[in-house]
Amino acid sequence: METGPPGGEGAPIEVELKFRVGPDTATALWALGAVGLPHTPPFRDCYFDVPGAALGRADIWLRHRQGQGWQLKLPHGDPRLPHGDPEPAHGDPQPHRNAETTRTPPKPAEPRSHPPPTSPPSRPPSAVTIYREVWGDAGVLQELTRLLGVPSAPWGSVRAALAPLGLRPTASFVTRRRSVRVGRVKVELDEADFGYGLGEAEEEVTAEGGAREVEEARKRVEGVCRALGAEPRQRIPGKLSVFLARHQPRYYKLLREAGRLEEVEKEEKEEEKEEEVPGPTQ
Repeated sequence: METGPPGGEGAPIEVELKFRVGPDTATALWALGAVGLPHTPPFRDCYFDVPGAALGRADIWLRHRQGQGWQLKLPHGDPRLPHGDPEPAHGDPQPHRNAETTRTPPKPAEPRSHPPPTSPPSRPPSAVTIYREVWGDAGVLQELTRLLGVPSAPWGSVRAALAPLGLRPTASFVTRRRSVRVGRVKVELDEADFGYGLGEAEEEVTAEGGAREVEEARKRVEGVCRALGAEPRQRIPGKLSVFLARHQPRYYKLLREAGRLEEVEKEEKEEEKEEEVPGPTQ
Protein backbone atom coordinates (compact mmCIF):
# COMPACT_ATOMS: atom_id res chain seq x y z
CA MET A 1 0.00 0.00 0.00
CA GLU A 2 1.32 3.41 -0.95
CA THR A 3 1.45 6.09 1.68
CA GLY A 4 2.57 9.69 1.65
CA PRO A 5 2.78 12.62 4.02
CA PRO A 6 -0.55 13.88 5.38
CA GLY A 7 -2.59 16.34 3.34
CA GLY A 8 -5.67 18.48 3.85
CA GLU A 9 -5.89 21.78 5.66
CA GLY A 10 -2.76 21.02 7.67
CA ALA A 11 -0.75 20.22 4.53
CA PRO A 12 2.91 21.25 4.78
CA ILE A 13 4.40 24.18 2.87
CA GLU A 14 7.40 23.26 0.73
CA VAL A 15 10.04 25.96 0.25
CA GLU A 16 12.36 24.82 -2.55
CA LEU A 17 15.20 26.05 -4.74
CA LYS A 18 16.59 24.13 -7.72
CA PHE A 19 20.27 24.27 -8.64
CA ARG A 20 22.70 22.72 -11.08
CA VAL A 21 24.89 19.93 -9.75
CA GLY A 22 28.61 20.30 -10.47
CA PRO A 23 31.67 18.10 -9.91
CA ASP A 24 32.32 19.76 -6.54
CA THR A 25 28.76 19.63 -5.19
CA ALA A 26 29.23 16.46 -3.13
CA THR A 27 32.48 17.77 -1.60
CA ALA A 28 30.80 21.05 -0.73
CA LEU A 29 27.89 19.23 0.93
CA TRP A 30 30.17 17.22 3.20
CA ALA A 31 32.09 20.42 4.06
CA LEU A 32 28.76 21.86 5.23
CA GLY A 33 28.32 18.90 7.56
CA ALA A 34 25.70 17.14 5.47
CA VAL A 35 24.19 13.99 6.97
CA GLY A 36 23.21 11.21 4.59
CA LEU A 37 19.57 10.12 4.56
CA PRO A 38 18.23 6.59 3.96
CA HIS A 39 18.47 5.34 0.39
CA THR A 40 15.46 6.12 -1.80
CA PRO A 41 14.65 3.47 -4.45
CA PRO A 42 14.10 4.82 -7.97
CA PHE A 43 10.52 6.07 -8.35
CA ARG A 44 8.20 7.03 -11.21
CA ASP A 45 6.24 10.28 -11.28
CA CYS A 46 3.16 10.58 -13.50
CA TYR A 47 1.65 14.05 -14.00
CA PHE A 48 -1.93 14.84 -15.03
CA ASP A 49 -3.91 17.80 -16.34
CA VAL A 50 -7.30 18.56 -17.85
CA PRO A 51 -7.86 19.56 -21.50
CA GLY A 52 -6.80 23.14 -21.96
CA ALA A 53 -4.15 22.72 -19.24
CA ALA A 54 -6.25 24.58 -16.66
CA LEU A 55 -4.32 23.08 -13.74
CA GLY A 56 -0.87 23.75 -15.13
CA ARG A 57 -1.78 27.27 -16.23
CA ALA A 58 -2.80 27.95 -12.61
CA ASP A 59 0.54 26.57 -11.35
CA ILE A 60 -1.21 23.52 -9.86
CA TRP A 61 0.42 20.11 -10.33
CA LEU A 62 -1.27 16.74 -9.90
CA ARG A 63 1.01 13.73 -9.85
CA HIS A 64 1.17 10.12 -8.77
CA ARG A 65 4.49 9.15 -7.19
CA GLN A 66 5.40 5.48 -7.09
CA GLY A 67 5.58 4.27 -3.51
CA GLN A 68 3.88 7.37 -2.06
CA GLY A 69 0.63 7.85 -3.93
CA TRP A 70 -1.23 10.94 -5.12
CA GLN A 71 -0.04 14.48 -4.54
CA LEU A 72 -1.37 17.91 -5.47
CA LYS A 73 1.04 20.86 -5.35
CA LEU A 74 -0.64 24.24 -5.10
CA PRO A 75 0.95 27.70 -5.00
CA HIS A 76 0.99 29.10 -1.48
CA GLY A 77 -2.17 31.19 -1.10
CA ASP A 78 -5.63 30.65 -2.59
CA PRO A 79 -5.12 29.40 -6.16
CA ARG A 80 -7.93 29.49 -8.71
CA LEU A 81 -8.15 28.12 -12.22
CA PRO A 82 -7.84 30.53 -15.16
CA HIS A 83 -11.11 31.57 -16.75
CA GLY A 84 -11.68 29.98 -20.12
CA ASP A 85 -9.64 27.32 -21.93
CA PRO A 86 -7.29 27.99 -24.85
CA GLU A 87 -7.77 26.19 -28.12
CA PRO A 88 -7.04 22.45 -27.67
CA ALA A 89 -4.67 22.48 -30.65
CA HIS A 90 -2.20 24.56 -28.65
CA GLY A 91 -1.23 21.78 -26.31
CA ASP A 92 -3.77 19.42 -24.82
CA PRO A 93 -2.38 16.58 -22.73
CA GLN A 94 -2.13 13.42 -24.79
CA PRO A 95 -4.88 10.84 -24.21
CA HIS A 96 -4.09 7.87 -22.03
CA ARG A 97 -4.80 4.90 -24.29
CA ASN A 98 -4.87 1.85 -22.07
CA ALA A 99 -7.51 -0.56 -20.86
CA GLU A 100 -8.66 1.79 -18.12
CA THR A 101 -9.50 4.72 -20.39
CA THR A 102 -10.17 3.40 -23.89
CA ARG A 103 -13.69 2.51 -22.81
CA THR A 104 -16.28 5.30 -23.05
CA PRO A 105 -15.66 7.54 -20.04
CA PRO A 106 -18.52 8.47 -17.72
CA LYS A 107 -20.20 11.80 -18.33
CA PRO A 108 -18.32 14.51 -16.41
CA ALA A 109 -19.98 15.84 -13.31
CA GLU A 110 -21.87 19.12 -13.65
CA PRO A 111 -21.27 21.97 -13.45
CA ARG A 112 -17.76 22.05 -14.88
CA SER A 113 -17.40 25.84 -15.14
CA HIS A 114 -14.23 27.28 -13.67
CA PRO A 115 -14.29 29.67 -10.71
CA PRO A 116 -13.84 33.38 -11.49
CA PRO A 117 -10.27 34.34 -12.35
CA THR A 118 -8.03 35.80 -9.69
CA SER A 119 -4.52 37.19 -9.86
CA PRO A 120 -1.91 34.45 -9.21
CA PRO A 121 0.24 34.82 -6.12
CA SER A 122 3.33 36.91 -6.82
CA ARG A 123 6.54 34.91 -7.11
CA PRO A 124 9.29 35.59 -4.58
CA PRO A 125 12.19 37.82 -5.68
CA SER A 126 14.49 34.79 -5.84
CA ALA A 127 13.98 31.53 -7.73
CA VAL A 128 12.59 29.89 -4.59
CA THR A 129 9.20 28.24 -5.09
CA ILE A 130 6.62 27.93 -2.33
CA TYR A 131 3.88 25.32 -2.62
CA ARG A 132 1.30 23.73 -0.38
CA GLU A 133 1.50 19.95 -0.71
CA VAL A 134 -1.61 17.81 -0.36
CA TRP A 135 -1.07 14.04 -0.21
CA GLY A 136 -3.52 11.15 -0.30
CA ASP A 137 -6.73 10.37 -2.18
CA ALA A 138 -9.13 12.11 0.20
CA GLY A 139 -7.28 15.43 0.40
CA VAL A 140 -6.43 15.51 -3.30
CA LEU A 141 -10.03 14.75 -4.32
CA GLN A 142 -11.32 17.47 -2.02
CA GLU A 143 -9.03 20.05 -3.60
CA LEU A 144 -9.66 18.89 -7.17
CA THR A 145 -13.44 19.09 -6.85
CA ARG A 146 -13.15 22.57 -5.36
CA LEU A 147 -10.84 23.77 -8.12
CA LEU A 148 -12.83 22.22 -10.96
CA GLY A 149 -16.18 23.38 -9.64
CA VAL A 150 -17.57 19.87 -9.13
CA PRO A 151 -20.28 19.87 -6.41
CA SER A 152 -19.46 16.41 -5.06
CA ALA A 153 -16.84 13.68 -5.30
CA PRO A 154 -18.56 10.27 -5.55
CA TRP A 155 -15.29 8.50 -6.36
CA GLY A 156 -13.37 6.54 -3.77
CA SER A 157 -9.94 7.28 -5.21
CA VAL A 158 -8.16 9.73 -7.47
CA ARG A 159 -7.58 6.97 -10.00
CA ALA A 160 -11.34 6.41 -10.28
CA ALA A 161 -11.88 10.15 -10.78
CA LEU A 162 -9.39 10.60 -13.64
CA ALA A 163 -11.76 9.88 -16.52
CA PRO A 164 -14.86 11.61 -15.05
CA LEU A 165 -12.84 14.76 -14.39
CA GLY A 166 -11.13 14.64 -17.79
CA LEU A 167 -7.66 14.23 -16.28
CA ARG A 168 -5.08 12.86 -18.69
CA PRO A 169 -1.37 11.99 -18.23
CA THR A 170 1.07 14.60 -19.46
CA ALA A 171 4.42 13.26 -18.26
CA SER A 172 5.91 10.07 -16.86
CA PHE A 173 9.53 9.49 -15.88
CA VAL A 174 11.73 7.70 -13.33
CA THR A 175 14.06 9.53 -10.93
CA ARG A 176 17.10 8.22 -9.08
CA ARG A 177 17.67 10.30 -5.95
CA ARG A 178 20.37 10.78 -3.34
CA SER A 179 19.36 12.80 -0.28
CA VAL A 180 21.25 14.49 2.53
CA ARG A 181 20.33 16.98 5.22
CA VAL A 182 22.18 20.20 6.03
CA GLY A 183 20.67 21.48 9.25
CA ARG A 184 16.96 21.88 8.60
CA VAL A 185 17.40 21.89 4.82
CA LYS A 186 17.05 18.70 2.80
CA VAL A 187 19.20 18.48 -0.33
CA GLU A 188 18.26 16.07 -3.11
CA LEU A 189 20.47 15.19 -6.07
CA ASP A 190 18.26 13.83 -8.85
CA GLU A 191 18.92 12.06 -12.14
CA ALA A 192 15.94 11.39 -14.42
CA ASP A 193 15.75 8.45 -16.80
CA PHE A 194 15.67 10.79 -19.81
CA GLY A 195 19.19 12.06 -19.07
CA TYR A 196 18.62 15.23 -17.07
CA GLY A 197 19.87 15.90 -13.56
CA LEU A 198 19.67 18.71 -11.03
CA GLY A 199 19.73 19.43 -7.32
CA GLU A 200 16.93 20.63 -5.06
CA ALA A 201 17.29 22.25 -1.65
CA GLU A 202 14.05 22.30 0.30
CA GLU A 203 12.53 22.75 3.70
CA GLU A 204 9.01 21.93 4.83
CA VAL A 205 7.22 24.22 7.25
CA THR A 206 3.78 24.00 8.82
CA ALA A 207 0.90 26.10 7.59
CA GLU A 208 0.40 27.32 11.15
CA GLY A 209 3.87 28.89 11.13
CA GLY A 210 2.70 31.69 8.86
CA ALA A 211 4.66 34.01 6.60
CA ARG A 212 7.52 34.47 9.07
CA GLU A 213 8.34 30.75 9.15
CA VAL A 214 8.16 30.57 5.35
CA GLU A 215 10.53 33.54 5.04
CA GLU A 216 13.01 32.02 7.50
CA ALA A 217 12.94 28.74 5.58
CA ARG A 218 13.55 30.62 2.33
CA LYS A 219 16.64 32.25 3.80
CA ARG A 220 18.02 28.91 5.01
CA VAL A 221 17.41 27.27 1.62
CA GLU A 222 19.08 30.15 -0.20
CA GLY A 223 22.01 30.04 2.23
CA VAL A 224 22.67 26.36 1.55
CA CYS A 225 22.52 26.93 -2.21
CA ARG A 226 24.94 29.84 -2.00
CA ALA A 227 27.35 27.66 -0.02
CA LEU A 228 27.12 25.13 -2.88
CA GLY A 229 28.02 27.81 -5.40
CA ALA A 230 24.48 28.32 -6.74
CA GLU A 231 22.85 31.69 -7.40
CA PRO A 232 19.41 31.86 -5.70
CA ARG A 233 18.09 34.25 -8.36
CA GLN A 234 18.88 31.86 -11.22
CA ARG A 235 15.86 29.83 -12.30
CA ILE A 236 16.79 26.26 -13.23
CA PRO A 237 14.42 24.14 -15.34
CA GLY A 238 12.93 21.28 -13.36
CA LYS A 239 12.67 17.71 -14.56
CA LEU A 240 9.06 18.27 -15.65
CA SER A 241 10.00 21.33 -17.76
CA VAL A 242 12.73 19.44 -19.60
CA PHE A 243 10.59 16.32 -20.11
CA LEU A 244 7.71 18.36 -21.56
CA ALA A 245 10.01 20.43 -23.77
CA ARG A 246 11.36 17.21 -25.27
CA HIS A 247 8.28 15.00 -25.40
CA GLN A 248 5.20 17.26 -25.16
CA PRO A 249 6.32 20.50 -26.86
CA ARG A 250 2.80 21.84 -27.51
CA TYR A 251 1.80 21.42 -23.87
CA TYR A 252 5.16 22.84 -22.78
CA LYS A 253 4.65 25.91 -24.99
CA LEU A 254 1.21 26.46 -23.51
CA LEU A 255 2.57 26.46 -19.95
CA ARG A 256 5.54 28.59 -20.93
CA GLU A 257 3.16 31.18 -22.36
CA ALA A 258 1.34 31.13 -19.02
CA GLY A 259 4.64 31.71 -17.21
CA ARG A 260 4.44 28.42 -15.30
CA LEU A 261 7.55 26.58 -16.55
CA GLU A 262 11.14 27.66 -16.87
CA GLU A 263 12.74 28.07 -20.28
CA VAL A 264 14.63 25.00 -21.46
CA GLU A 265 17.78 25.67 -23.44
CA LYS A 266 18.12 24.19 -26.93
CA GLU A 267 20.83 21.74 -25.89
CA GLU A 268 18.60 20.42 -23.09
CA LYS A 269 15.59 19.95 -25.37
CA GLU A 270 17.36 17.58 -27.78
CA GLU A 271 14.83 16.37 -30.36
CA GLU A 272 11.26 17.53 -29.80
CA LYS A 273 8.79 14.72 -30.34
CA GLU A 274 5.18 14.33 -29.31
CA GLU A 275 4.82 11.06 -27.40
CA GLU A 276 1.98 9.18 -25.75
CA VAL A 277 2.36 9.23 -21.98
CA PRO A 278 1.55 6.11 -19.91
CA GLY A 279 -0.44 6.34 -16.74
CA PRO A 280 0.73 5.33 -13.25
CA THR A 281 1.50 1.73 -12.46
CA GLN A 282 -0.39 -0.12 -9.76
